[in-house]
Amino acid sequence: MSVNPGPVCASSSSGGAGSFSMSILSAEKLGFAYGARTVFSDVAFAIGEGERVGLIGPNGCGKSTLLRVMAGREEIDGGRLGQRRGLQIAYVDQILPAEKEKLTARAAVAEGMPTADRAIYAYRVDAALAAFGFSEAQMDQPLAELSGGWRRLVLIARAVVSEPDLLLLDEPTNHLDLAKILRLEAWMRDELACAFIVVSHDRTLLDRTTERTLVLRDGAIQAFDHPCSRARELLTERDIAAARARAAEEDEVRRLEASAKRLATWGKVFDNEKFSRRAKSMEKRIDKLRADMTAVAKKDKRQLSLADDEARANILLRCQNLAVSAPDGRPGGAPRTRPRRVSCRRTGPADRRPIGWRAGAPAVPAAEAGTAQFADPGRADQSPRYRGP
Repeated sequence: MSVNPGPVCASSSSGGAGSFSMSILSAEKLGFAYGARTVFSDVAFAIGEGERVGLIGPNGCGKSTLLRVMAGREEIDGGRLGQRRGLQIAYVDQILPAEKEKLTARAAVAEGMPTADRAIYAYRVDAALAAFGFSEAQMDQPLAELSGGWRRLVLIARAVVSEPDLLLLDEPTNHLDLAKILRLEAWMRDELACAFIVVSHDRTLLDRTTERTLVLRDGAIQAFDHPCSRARELLTERDIAAARARAAEEDEVRRLEASAKRLATWGKVFDNEKFSRRAKSMEKRIDKLRADMTAVAKKDKRQLSLADDEARANILLRCQNLAVSAPDGRPGGAPRTRPRRVSCRRTGPADRRPIGWRAGAPAVPAAEAGTAQFADPGRADQSPRYRGP
């Protein structure tokens, strides 16, 4: 492992690690492995002053591990990680430590600052919590009494209260409802002044808050000077071009292999050294072509298959003691006073009957099948009708 705390320069390159002359953090050929399993081996990128970067990639590719490496919480197995002298990095934990649950939100955030600064810069704590919508009462509540979403925001406020140069966010929207996500998004876009790298599956958040995208895939980084959605489009275009180039290279290899085999056969049949030498020369050319073939992304072997033509279970839904009511308060919407038991059985694609379809009723079209329908006791004209036991 090599870490350089001094200034780091990054040269501009199209689609490369960065497009700026001075960076606050850079990586060159970073490698990390868990035992015999290599997580990544050729990671290279650079982060500039004040940059807003999204880090995306398939599940399990090492995004969270890479953040922990940048935060100094994991040791790399190879490569070089360089950072500007005096760079202050803040990493947002995913889980609140159990020993912190007794603390109030105010006290937990204050711990993010050095002890000597807590009294002087106490106002930062209230400002950080207020930015996320905490009331005065919530600031003094123990974390054990707060929901997962509020705790998540406390962890973010705890990380930024010390005013870092680089903030590392790993799935910051976990446990947040829509209102908190929108508040976090506005804060990241309009109020967060430092550079940040965010790992998230929320494409909207990434599009609205980031300017660059790093794609971690197949153990390497591909960089794009665009937000997530546009970066994914460009990555798809790059993958298509690479696949076409690889197909053309493989066609050329097959053609040369056939020629080399033919020349080798002629050399043996006619005892001609010239043909044999040409065959060996062609084989060396084939080996060089194979070594320099265009790299293509590995295919995702995961598959999801949904059968929509028939139900393969005899009982699709069973409810007991089910209270059915209309949320808008329509007449007859009060909960049923008598317990109901609902079962739905299907035997194949020809027997497409919704839940509660009365005996003898005709089958319904496929587009209508599979919808649960319940009778409204306040209506006289109901078809299909629910018939309880």
